[in-house]
Amino acid sequence: MNAKPRKAKKGGSSFLRGVLIYIGIFALAAISILIFLWNFMSAYERSLPEKALIPYTSDGGISLLDEAARRDNDDTALLDYLYPLKLEGREITCRKKAGEYTAAKPVYSILADGEAYFTLTLKEGEEVGFGMRMWEADTLTADEAYYTTERHTLTITAPSEAEVSVNGRILAATDIEADGLRYRDVNPYEASLAELACTKYRVEGLFTPPEVEVIYEGVALTPSNKGDYSYVFLPGQAQTLTVKAPSTATVTVNGYILTNDYVVESTAYTDIQPEEKDIANLPTELTYLLEGIYSTPAVACHLNNTELFGENSDNTYCYSYPESAKYTATVRLPESASLMMANAPVDMARITSKGEAYEVLAGLEAYLGTLPTGVTYTIDGLYLKPTFTAADETGALGITREVTDGYSYTVEFARISDGEHDTEIPLTMLRRYIEYTAYGSSNTQQNYEAVLPYVVSGSPVAKLLRESVESIKWNSVFSTITYNDIGARNFVDYGENCFTCELYCDVQLARWSTERHYVSAWNVTCIKTANGWRVWDMVTK
Repeated sequence: MNAKPRKAKKGGSSFLRGVLIYIGIFALAAISILIFLWNFMSAYERSLPEKALIPYTSDGGISLLDEAARRDNDDTALLDYLYPLKLEGREITCRKKAGEYTAAKPVYSILADGEAYFTLTLKEGEEVGFGMRMWEADTLTADEAYYTTERHTLTITAPSEAEVSVNGRILAATDIEADGLRYRDVNPYEASLAELACTKYRVEGLFTPPEVEVIYEGVALTPSNKGDYSYVFLPGQAQTLTVKAPSTATVTVNGYILTNDYVVESTAYTDIQPEEKDIANLPTELTYLLEGIYSTPAVACHLNNTELFGENSDNTYCYSYPESAKYTATVRLPESASLMMANAPVDMARITSKGEAYEVLAGLEAYLGTLPTGVTYTIDGLYLKPTFTAADETGALGITREVTDGYSYTVEFARISDGEHDTEIPLTMLRRYIEYTAYGSSNTQQNYEAVLPYVVSGSPVAKLLRESVESIKWNSVFSTITYNDIGARNFVDYGENCFTCELYCDVQLARWSTERHYVSAWNVTCIKTANGWRVWDMVTK
């Protein structure tokens, strides 16, 4: 028995068909939305102001900028100079112009390699849909900064009869700045052409070094002196004068001082002493170059008012730094001390003597036993007067003597004391000494003997007093002694039993209608004896 086939149910196929219809409708809607969005975004993008900038930042933009600059300025020479200087090969970019840019009126600065040279103003153009419009260029102008550049003024001095041209243009009377000049007005260092008549021309507004041609008596001249936009032409064969001289010297050519404008080189001297190598402002050898000289010049060189004599070869004059103008320094200090020059230690190889007794201590062996001794450093060949410092294990030493005689410099260091010293004896001795000299012929012997208890018997000061007795007897008598000031200062210790100091006084002396005023000072050496402190020596400063 055959079974009958079943018929498919219509409900399943209807459902599938409905789903497909819905998918189709959704896809159509999605496509419509995408098309809408695509058109909207396209219109929006075309409405952006930046779109209008593309022609200026892409290929050909430089030409548009150059056209704008030439439209607003008719100085062809300037514009031809500016194009390669400020545009050609530069990267062109844009940015909103501060203070002027608004959404309703976009204004941009156009830059070449980061420098703002142009201003671009936009305006609304055709509609691009959705109520939006595209932007297009309204005005493009070159800023003042684009036209601003350095301009040069050319001066040419040439014989008055010469034909002068600049970049192919023959100069005329309107280009003359001064006429009837003499060569000495152009170059005072030259004497031989003093009577040659010259004309000075002036050409302004040049951007680059020009081509200059001067024809004189059918011959093209070469510049005898050429600087930055300054030319001097003269007939004949110009020579170059070279002078080498110390930087501290004065060099003259035909009586005129050579200035630093003519210095082309400064060279350090090779014989600088090690102690001076780190010192600034040392003299150097300067090389002067003077062009446009037509005759043998009279060259002279002076250093500190002393004339130097150099060598001349092929118009080159060389003056060496004289040894006689270098300093020789002699420095005395205690053996235990170290010496510094310009903050650098002085090599002990500079010591030229040791174990020297100090002059102020001469003859004191019997009183002091072993005398303090010092060493002497000698440094010669110094270009500058030196500055020294010294110190021992207790600290810095002070200068007790300093003498400069020409290029000879002598300095002595010792321990300057800031402690207390017994000055009663030396000050009392000073008062007795003043009375001894002021009272003169009145009680001379008595006044002389009043000083003696304060000095060491047999000492230099005792001998000085003894030898002055006879001369003091003839002095006029001053009856009144008034001390404006009296004291002791500048103490230097030489062990525990000896010191030196400076005694000083300001004294008014009077006798009836006669009055005298004395201000004096003495270097005094004091030693400690069995009877206490006494004065050993006294030397007027």
